[in-house]
Amino acid sequence: MGIQQMLLSGGGLDGYSIDNSLRFQSGDSEHLLWTPTSSGDRRTWTWSGWVKLCGHSGHLISSDNDDFQFEIRSDYQYLIKNAGCFSNTWSGTTYSENQFYHFVIEHDARNTYCKIWVDGSLSQTITATNDRGSFNANEVHGIGCRSTSLDSFSDFYLAEVHFVDGTALSASSFGETVDGSWVPKEYTHSDISSTDMFDVYGLVTNSAKAVQNIGSLSSLATNVRTFDLGSPAHNNITLDYGSVGTYTITATHYMANPSFPNVSKSDNGTSWTTISSGQDPFTFTGRYIQWARTSGSGYGNCAVIQPGLNDFHLKFDNASNKGEDSANSNDWSAHNFDGTSIGAYSRGC
Repeated sequence: MGIQQMLLSGGGLDGYSIDNSLRFQSGDSEHLLWTPTSSGDRRTWTWSGWVKLCGHSGHLISSDNDDFQFEIRSDYQYLIKNAGCFSNTWSGTTYSENQFYHFVIEHDARNTYCKIWVDGSLSQTITATNDRGSFNANEVHGIGCRSTSLDSFSDFYLAEVHFVDGTALSASSFGETVDGSWVPKEYTHSDISSTDMFDVYGLVTNSAKAVQNIGSLSSLATNVRTFDLGSPAHNNITLDYGSVGTYTITATHYMANPSFPNVSKSDNGTSWTTISSGQDPFTFTGRYIQWARTSGSGYGNCAVIQPGLNDFHLKFDNASNKGEDSANSNDWSAHNFDGTSIGAYSRGC
């Protein structure tokens, strides 16, 4: 109950080791919950965590109840689903109690795959539809349960959890083989707390500047990401790269309504060619790129997804705030945990 201390002996080549784990017990309905302030990149992301199973099947992680689920079944296989990208998929391999496994979910729907890594080895590659999945949406996320019905509690230890928003990473970003054993290595998240959004997005390449915007430049320079294009039609956000060239927009954008705003490019700022009204980053040739509202009634949004905004790192080193995020202040709320002391070592189940 509560936080237990563990040491993965030897650590990595960089000397990094894991100090703590959080114990979940199904009989006490112990679980963590978190709702992102706004949706992150729902196509491309990575989840990494070290899990010791303790005998009761149930959900390890979930979102929007179980539209996304990664759970351990009663036969000790894992099952994973991400609604919008792929349906229920079983591991085909069983896992034992009372030993740590390193699970990494490398999700890249843009490239139509989701890879599951276990202890540094590829468990399977799932074909994923190029669509926005349920994980990393502005919905309740859970660890140790279904996130809204609050059931399917599980028995396990959890340690060293990383979530990387907007980047698909393999297991080698979080672990390595040392003397024949898979051990953790340090992963450092990007610091976005004081980063200008244009810098984050790469939109200042070649002195790109916003020449018209709905909202304000001050909001563009913070973590505020949504710009209401409102009425009338043809309100827009336009970026000027200064000269005609080939540029890559590294931001992801999404629309509240896919019919608007439109995304267009121009060499001269007068004659525009539609690039896309879709969801993805892209490369274009021209001088200007513009997000423009194309209808004059109703509600339209242009929101740019900031890479890393929903990143978190759960180290479980604060007994009074068990879900504390050390990477980006995306703390999880802890529920029903009993006990606050940190023990010397991880104990068996």
